Amino acid sequence: IRPAAESDLIRIVKFLDAYGVDGKVPPVSLTGFPPHRRDLEATRVCLENSPVYGAPTQIPGESELVLFEEMAAITARPMPVLAMLIVNPLSYDDRAMEFVLARHNSKLLNIETVGGLPSIGNTAPIVYPAAHMQTLAEDLAASMFIYAVTRCYDAPYLRGDPFDMKYGNFVVGGADYTLLDLACRKLHKHLVGKP
Repeated sequence: IRPAAESDLIRIVKFLDAYGVDGKVPPVSLTGFPPHRRDLEATRVCLENSPVYGAPTQIPGESELVLFEEMAAITARPMPVLAMLIVNPLSYDDRAMEFVLARHNSKLLNIETVGGLPSIGNTAPIVYPAAHMQTLAEDLAASMFIYAVTRCYDAPYLRGDPFDMKYGNFVVGGADYTLLDLACRKLHKHLVGKP
């Protein structure tokens, strides 16, 4: 395992584009930059090398936001911004709320709001039913907030990623992750009525 370089991000977005994989956020997070510049630099790389992909953009600070909006205007592509409304366990992130309220109609930003990010064994209980209850509570709370702001119902985005405390990371691709992901998809379809 090594830190991800700019060349890795270039290769992955070209790979995803070549295979027609839909998405906005590539699965590579740049290192080697201060945290406040990481998303900005990754967005620049994506815009230079992909007609589709943005970058893993969290809510930017005011000075970075000006640069994101300038890039969006120049490229005629709204910048993807991920606003995580819930801080585990089940409390709103005031900064994310203010950002969404102030800019949800922006033509330069593509703001995607999500609930919390329950990590089974880390930010959520490791016990399976309890973890699902927390996931559902957080995502319903986020959905109600979005409806109150936009009058557009955003279906709950159910997610529960198992977390390995030994390695300090998500167990992506493991059996636990796959089973939990399938359960989340089944529960989502039951609640919302569509896959």
